[in-house]
Amino acid sequence: MAQYDDDEAFLTDDDAGYDEPAPRRSGRRLEPHRGTLILVLGILGIVVCGICGIFAWVMGNEDMKKIRDGRMDPEGESMTQAGRIMGIIACVLMIIGVAFVGLVTCAGVMTAGSSNIEYEAPR
Repeated sequence: MAQYDDDEAFLTDDDAGYDEPAPRRSGRRLEPHRGTLILVLGILGIVVCGICGIFAWVMGNEDMKKIRDGRMDPEGESMTQAGRIMGIIACVLMIIGVAFVGLVTCAGVMTAGSSNIEYEAPR
């Protein structure tokens, strides 16, 4: 039997001094969650720019599928879900805003040509 001077070669994640080992399912590591990023994007989508909401919605859908399939750390599920919902709200608000601007622009164009001033034709 061979002697090893380096005992660390036989340490597991629990013995190696890590605070918390990465979650495992069937012997493999799970992908870390992006709940915080998705939540921040959802908030930014509502407050600052609606385009961030699109990213939160899409990323949230992908991550929720991975969490439900057991490929991603389920610890971030609530943050991911909250960010995803905020992304949906941001997209709806953005669509309402674009529709409102479109209606105001159409109304402005339609009323601009119907003024009550009569013009005399040049002779």
